[in-house]
Amino acid sequence: MKTSERELIWSLKERLCEVAIRTMELGFNIGSAGNVSVRIPEKEEVLITPSQVDYDQITPYQIVHIDFETKQLDGDWTPSSEKMMHTAVYKARPDVQAIIHMHSRYASVLSSTGNGIRPLLEEMIMSLGGEIQLAKFSKVGSKELGDNAVEALGTRKAVLLTNHGALVCGKSLEEVLRLAQVVEEHAELYYLALSLGKSKISEIPEEAQKYHKMIYDAFNRVKREKKPKKSDKNQVKSERM
Repeated sequence: MKTSERELIWSLKERLCEVAIRTMELGFNIGSAGNVSVRIPEKEEVLITPSQVDYDQITPYQIVHIDFETKQLDGDWTPSSEKMMHTAVYKARPDVQAIIHMHSRYASVLSSTGNGIRPLLEEMIMSLGGEIQLAKFSKVGSKELGDNAVEALGTRKAVLLTNHGALVCGKSLEEVLRLAQVVEEHAELYYLALSLGKSKISEIPEEAQKYHKMIYDAFNRVKREKKPKKSDKNQVKSERM
């Protein structure tokens, strides 16, 4: 590994620790709950927080380096049990550079009561891409958790995980931390609105939602990696024969 690459990775590890600590300070995660990761630029590799390390004690030396198949490339600590969820999102969304999984209060309440988060304010559509959908329940650390998160996430920047809080993604560690705060703010607003009764909620008109989604798409240019069709797989096999 070249010196410049080592310096880049070390810098990312330092910033990753700062963001992880900030999620604890904001009350989004307690102890070692939740996880944070960042993509290494131009590589199919990720830096991710370790398992069972409280964020008030975390250091760059404890950050784990893995590839997209979750193989550990560097680090003496065990990577987060949610590593497959993180890598699933990075594979599906080349635009995503950083991820926060959090157990914040209001997002967790909504994720445990069968609710996604409808956009009450236009800011949510422009920042996150629209309604925050609820992914199907999956066991912690399972491949299905990642698959279900990717499906419900679509081209947006946040998803609720049934009985498991929220996952937020962004173009950088700085952006994903800001968006995590946006998610929790809108989760609280939606929770309070629901307490008044769904009939009291005033939906943003459909045309306005489409307009703000257009703005989001223009600024984010989100593309999802397409899974090869069966016919494509057969074509590949025939070419190899």
